[in-house]
Parts: sequence; structure tokens; C-alpha cells
Amino acid sequence: MENEEDNNLGLQELEETAQNNELKNTSGDIPDSPVLGESEFMKEAEALGNRPEDISRIPTPIGLNQYTYDKSQKKSIPTIDLLVSNGFAIEEIYFPGDETEPFEGLTKDGVKKLQKKLETAGFLNRDNYIPEILAGSTFDAMYKLMGESNELGTSWNTLLDNIVIAPLYDPSDLPEFEKPDFVTLTNDVIRVVKREIGRTPTQSEINILTGILGNLKETEFKEGIDALTDTLQPGYAKKRVFDQETETIVERVEEVDVPGQRQVASAEDVFAAKVRDLFKPEMDLNQRREQTKNVANIIKSSIAGLRSIGG
Repeated sequence: MENEEDNNLGLQELEETAQNNELKNTSGDIPDSPVLGESEFMKEAEALGNRPEDISRIPTPIGLNQYTYDKSQKKSIPTIDLLVSNGFAIEEIYFPGDETEPFEGLTKDGVKKLQKKLETAGFLNRDNYIPEILAGSTFDAMYKLMGESNELGTSWNTLLDNIVIAPLYDPSDLPEFEKPDFVTLTNDVIRVVKREIGRTPTQSEINILTGILGNLKETEFKEGIDALTDTLQPGYAKKRVFDQETETIVERVEEVDVPGQRQVASAEDVFAAKVRDLFKPEMDLNQRREQTKNVANIIKSSIAGLRSIGG
């Protein structure tokens, strides 16, 4: 009886819509949709009469719409029905209220670790939660994660692991080494050699030393890039650990230490030390000559002093 009344109401609504469209046509306006015939009216009325009594009872997955248009059926159907028809089990879909389940049974340390993971992945703001304390912000973060998981068709923990172990930089964005020109290298060589041994290098020495300095500059660049990328490693990595519950070795994504940025030796400092080593015999000879000269000056001064005393 109720269905018959609903059908009559639906038919009445459609007839009124058709009459309005006809009125528009008489005024010269173009109708929004084609005018339906009697059979089409009956189909639409039947559809209206058979609609769910309370659509709020249809569960809505987190992050998705309650209804989704199904191209194969050419109509909107409950999203949950579409997911199930595409091979998803109900247990693999997250609904409002599920966001508290991952925290059930966790120790305080377990809650803290999961919160830190959510923070690293960008779902939880560090200023909005207290470690080990379960509150709205933590559940909201899990709710957002489950919404994205529903959209991607994966589990929340798989998506979370993939996010936290992802590289923090794109290798293609790293700069490439540009070899310095010969003039620049030559000027640097002359400046360092004059400072270290007190003379200008010969042309043959310049030819050798510019090659050494060029290689050292490339080494400094590469070590600098390595030192930088070390600090950009994700704070999580896959590790093989012993699972006490199953008593087996399993692979898990866990937090790891990220090294601080290490110091890289300057190419010029290394080159200066190399120059001192290469020219050490010459420097030692110059030093001995300087010492001999100093001794001779001392002797001359002493003799001059004795003569002045002897009158």
C-alpha cells in the first residue's frame, strides 16, 4: 500500500515537471531535458517508489561519497556496493568509527610510535598531540589516512609505510659537477704555491698541479652531495625483526637514525697540503739555507762585538 502511494506521488511529481517544461516550450524557451512519454513516467515513478526508505542507513566509506556513478549500469549506486562488486572485501574498507581500531591493544610505547609515524607522514601535527595520549587529533589523523587508503584501494598500514620510507628528494634535482676552466685553476695554483713555498711555479709545474687541483675540486663536490643526501634519508626503513607473537622473523618498517651532516674537506686545503708534501725537499733546502744564513749573521755580529771590545 505504501509503495503504491509512493508511486502515485512520484508520478504526480513527474507530471508536474512535464507540465512546467511544456509551459516553457510555449514561451519559446528550450527545455532542460527531453519531455518523457507515459512509459518513461511510469519507470521513473517506480524508481522513486522503490528508493531506500532511509538512505542514511547505507554506510559511507571514509573519504568517499555515499553514491558513485557506475558506468556499466549507467546509474549511481551505493559506493559500498561498487567496491564489493570490484572485489573488495568489507573488511578491507574503512568506515567512520574504524579510526580507533588500530590503537586498540597497543602499549603506550606502541601508541607513541604510531603517532610518530603519522606525524612523519604528515597526517598529525606535532603541536596538536601529546605522545602516548589518545585524543581527537590522533584519531582524526588516522581518519584522514584511512580516507586516502580507501581512495587508493590499499590498507592504512601499507600506505603509511610507503609514505614514511619514500625518499625525501628527487635524485634528478641534484646538481651536476661543472669542471672549472683552466684559467681559474691556473690562478688558484699560482696563488697557493706562492703562499706555501714562496715562489711562482714553473709552467711544467702548473700543468701538473692544475690537474691535481681539478680532481680535488670534483672530489669535494661529490663528497658534499653525498653528505647532503645522507641527511635527507627518510627516518624509517624496512628491517627484519623477530616477532614475538608469531615467533618468526618478519619485515617491518621501523624508525632508524638519520646521520647529521658531516664536514667535507676543502679542495684548496687538501691541495695546499699536497703542495707542501711535493715541494718538501725544496722547502727543507730553503729552510737550511735560511738557517745557515741566520747562523752566519750571528757569527758576524759576535765577531763585530768582540772587535769593539778589544778596541
